[in-house]
Amino acid sequence: AADAAAPQAAKQIVADPGGGGTWRKVLLGGAFLLGKVLLKVARLPVSLAFLIGVILRAFGVTSSDFPVLLANVVNKSAACTQIVTIFGLGLFFQPHLLMQRKYFKRVAILLFCKYSVALAVGLTIYMAMRSVDWIVPTVLVIALIMPTPPVVLAYAGEYGYDLDFAAVVVNASLISSFVLAFCLAMLLPYLR
Repeated sequence: AADAAAPQAAKQIVADPGGGGTWRKVLLGGAFLLGKVLLKVARLPVSLAFLIGVILRAFGVTSSDFPVLLANVVNKSAACTQIVTIFGLGLFFQPHLLMQRKYFKRVAILLFCKYSVALAVGLTIYMAMRSVDWIVPTVLVIALIMPTPPVVLAYAGEYGYDLDFAAVVVNASLISSFVLAFCLAMLLPYLR
């Protein structure tokens, strides 16, 4: 009887590996969580502003189509945002976090994966496109090595992740990306 029950049990495992629809429950739970996160992100003012900008751009509306006063505000705000972004990155930079040995291995693995994939993909694109146009692939390579954005800190805090680890990743990637961007900007012209 035990020999006859074994093939039947194997068929049941193949048909439903978790028993009781476990895989389906996991997938539905993951989809629900993803939907919940996306809804939270979509309600953020930054996301709404970006969406409005994309819609306006899709209809061919640019800042020059706005009334003069509004166009000036939009253009000056865009210019100011560049400076504020760099200022904000400087504020988030905390060198003492890089000295925490408990995160060193995790951060090293993460940065190695991030930058090795970014450089491999970026340099492949650069080599493929450099004969046609050199500025676009150069920008793409440098864009791929940009740092982990500080918004990761807000998400880490909001969702209960390790805030110190997120801060270490942001700080380490700021330094790494800054150095790599300048190195690539100096070295890529020699590959043309």
